[in-house]
Amino acid sequence: VSSSTAYSNAWFGQGSAPSSNVYPNCNGNELSIFECPTGYTWGYTSCSHSEDAGIRCTSISL
Repeated sequence: VSSSTAYSNAWFGQGSAPSSNVYPNCNGNELSIFECPTGYTWGYTSCSHSEDAGIRCTSISL
């Protein structure tokens, strides 16, 4: 069993790579966020690195 917490506003620091909009479409049964189907919007984005998002995943002992 795992849990995750979402962070916004560059909680872990601002990135330096070109920004893109990523739209994860998770259903809750994934073991990792990398298993979520995604849609990408490359090129122009109105987001700045001060709006970078991050996720921290943790395991929960039962």
